[in-house]
Order: sequence, then C-alpha cells, then structure tokens
Amino acid sequence: APYVGRPEGRPLRSRGGPLGPPDPVGYTRSVSQWQQREQAKALLAKEVGSNMAELYEYNPATKALTPLFGQGEREDYEARYGAAEGEILVRTPKLGEFRRLYSWKAGKFTAISPDVKHDVAMFTIDRQKQRILYQLNENGYFKVHGLDAKTFKEEKLPTFPAADNVYIGGTT
Repeated sequence: APYVGRPEGRPLRSRGGPLGPPDPVGYTRSVSQWQQREQAKALLAKEVGSNMAELYEYNPATKALTPLFGQGEREDYEARYGAAEGEILVRTPKLGEFRRLYSWKAGKFTAISPDVKHDVAMFTIDRQKQRILYQLNENGYFKVHGLDAKTFKEEKLPTFPAADNVYIGGTT
C-alpha cells in the first residue's frame, strides 16, 4: 500500500499520479486501496500516534468523508476492501492479545483468521477479490497462509520445508 503524508494539504499522490483532492482530515498515513469500486471510494487512515489510526472512507464524487472505526481510540488498524459489498478487511490487536484478521461490516468485527498466539504481520487481497493472503509471525519466523475471500475458508498453499521465512510477494 502506498504511504502518503499531506500536512499542508498538497494533492494526494501515489505511484506517479494524483488520486484526488486534499482530504479534509489532515495528515494521512496510508491509502489502503484506491479502487474503481463504488464510485472509486478510498479507505484513508489518519495516523493519530505510533501504530494508531482512525479509518475513513472518502467518496470523491460527493466529497463525503465518512468515519468508519478507530475514532477516539488509541488502536492499531490496517484495512483493505473485502470481497463483499460494504465489507472491509481489518488487521488489529483490538479484540485480543495478538493482531488478527477481521471482516468489518455494518459496524461489527468478525474474526476471519484463526485464534493463534502469533501476530498477523501483514495481509493482502487479490484484485479479483478471490483470495486473502496473510503472513503470521510465528516466534520470529514468517509463514504465509491463505483464505477464500468470500467464505474465509483456509486455502492450502505450497509449503517450503527448508525455508526459515516465507513472505507474500504480490498477487495478480
């Protein structure tokens, strides 16, 4: 995900092109995904401290900025649009001791990754919204896992028995 900072209200830029007008929030840490979906809405994360963010959805057609979650909290969130309409995938430690993946819809968080004693270090969803890949930090060793993006059932991925660490490179 591209990282941007605009404390002076400069145009939002990512990978060589403007994404839209300055946001009314102020300093924006991360644009999780800018997609041609639902009138090209964007998820914006306002950084409010180290590893703390408030999530908003920006609609450039109406110029509306809608608060989603994290407002008034001191919590870590990373988010991307999910496969279902109105669904947002979220990585957060808010609901447990470790960072885990959740589906957020209509104000409710539902766990989608297993309840394990390891942090979900990062995650991604492919452009077709068919597969979620996430990386667990298992006692300092990174392992990759997959989920079906619609059912959240585990998808078997190749194993690399001789590898200490396995990372997510990208999806198509």
